[in-house]
Amino acid sequence: MEKIVLESSVVKFAIEIENKNDGKTTEVVLGVDFSDEALIAEKAKADLRKKKIAQLEDEYSDVVGSELTDDNIKRALEAFSKTLQLAFDTDFGAGTYDKLAKASGGNSFINLLILYQRIDQIVSSKIEAKLANIQRKSDNRKAHYLKNRKRH
Repeated sequence: MEKIVLESSVVKFAIEIENKNDGKTTEVVLGVDFSDEALIAEKAKADLRKKKIAQLEDEYSDVVGSELTDDNIKRALEAFSKTLQLAFDTDFGAGTYDKLAKASGGNSFINLLILYQRIDQIVSSKIEAKLANIQRKSDNRKAHYLKNRKRH
């Protein structure tokens, strides 16, 4: 009997974070769910994210779209950090950003942005690979069906 293994719809990322103050590392695991329910809920998450980003843009309207200067850099970094916090917390659950920042001893916005971008690249490539695999299997079945049909 052939055994079929269905992969989990959750992709997990083990992230090791070095604390900038003492050099100790902490492992944090983040997960991305590709289940049907999660994909359906993604629209609601995207709408919530847009609403919260609009609120942040209103709150930081004095620096949004402005050129960075010595006078506004602190406020701009605060706006960037809150936007990234919103992204992490929306995608991985409330408190994720704070958990990552705490583990790093208050790591920089840049490091957390790079982390988010790397996760996004990995997730995107996994989704593309899954979709390509589905398409390839569909094409193979279609070719097999057409080949068998011509014989009859």
